[in-house]
Amino acid sequence: MIFGKTPILPTVQLDTVEGTLDDLVLLTMHFVEASFQLSFLLQYKTEQAAITQFMSLLNRLELERYNRLLPLLLADNSSKFSTPQAIEQLNQCSYPFYCDAGKPYQKGSCENTHTLIRHCIPKSTPLQLYTQDDINLITNYINNYTRTKLGNKSALDVFTFLYENGIPKLLYIKPIAPSNIILTPELINKQSYLLIFILFNFKNDK
Repeated sequence: MIFGKTPILPTVQLDTVEGTLDDLVLLTMHFVEASFQLSFLLQYKTEQAAITQFMSLLNRLELERYNRLLPLLLADNSSKFSTPQAIEQLNQCSYPFYCDAGKPYQKGSCENTHTLIRHCIPKSTPLQLYTQDDINLITNYINNYTRTKLGNKSALDVFTFLYENGIPKLLYIKPIAPSNIILTPELINKQSYLLIFILFNFKNDK
């Protein structure tokens, strides 16, 4: 399906954030209405790895919540999302659509949030340095970051207003005081590990 007109159903934009020197990738799910984002570290840049993550999310949320949160998925027509039947088979209420070719602005909301991810994980940093717990921490801080477009509320505030109070906890998101928000690489300092990683790979490439 190709995305054209603005959908009535709540939309979740799918995308990826790639590292360097490795095959790992972040699968991101951006809930447009709330500017709320989830990020999952995939070991492989494949459709099956993405589908496995969807199945894990379905098991965690259970069917009714999953269908309510992800009724319509919007993605690039890439190898990770190019077989909609695989996602639709998870249940009958989550339908993937694709952006028109050459029109990435049709899911520009998730790109804005990716900028916040890059505040914590610079482009030069390999994703092999991070665990899913690290990614959960970064995502938690991003969702607690207050934004002018949300009326100086956080994405977590808006998401909780729109859905059940208990859902963020199932997604490993919890409140953080605005004064404690850190969106820099220092949130999870990997600089020493990065040096070891580069030296190790340089030695193995010789």
